Amino acid sequence: MIMGDYAVAERAVGTLVDLSDRLGMPFWRQLANCLDGELRIRRGEAEKGSALLRAALDEMLSSRRALHHVGFLYALAEGLGSAGKVAEGLATIEDAFARADHDGERWCEAELHRVKGDLLCLAGSSQSIVAAESCFLESLAVAQEHGALFWELRAALSLARLRIAQQRSDEARELLERIYEKFTEGFDTQHLHSARALLTTLSSGSSGQRHR
Repeated sequence: MIMGDYAVAERAVGTLVDLSDRLGMPFWRQLANCLDGELRIRRGEAEKGSALLRAALDEMLSSRRALHHVGFLYALAEGLGSAGKVAEGLATIEDAFARADHDGERWCEAELHRVKGDLLCLAGSSQSIVAAESCFLESLAVAQEHGALFWELRAALSLARLRIAQQRSDEARELLERIYEKFTEGFDTQHLHSARALLTTLSSGSSGQRHR
């Protein structure tokens, strides 16, 4: 799902639903519901996906099962933000940070900072924008520390979009170029496509300004 191939992800979730129901495996059915909710969020069904994911997470917690709970929480926070529920999204991402600290689930720490930054950008105040920039920089630093190039790219995309909104397009282009050039594979994935498209737009804009 994280690679952006949602058709494949949908088939996989459907298979998991079928197997868990047929074999009577409630935990795997709960996990399938979480994945289905996240998939709907990724496909733009923010309201429906968030409701499904929240219900699945509540059910998982009530049964004292919380596999990859932090990862699903940041997906939920993104969905809430996309649905216009920014305050709920921020509360959810703070819950994710707390659970990550409590459970030692640090694998997605860079993403937690990035998602918080995106939510703060949606909040829109000047104070929120300053805080968002700090979140994106922290996300980049954590991703670099962990050697997580994919997370680094996602953080760079978020920061680049903020830089563009701040009329700092040259900085956005330089940041993305530096990280994009580290990749040697995966160029058919969604986020590398997004980075390439944004770089093309930024390069065209920069070229146009030079020729004026």
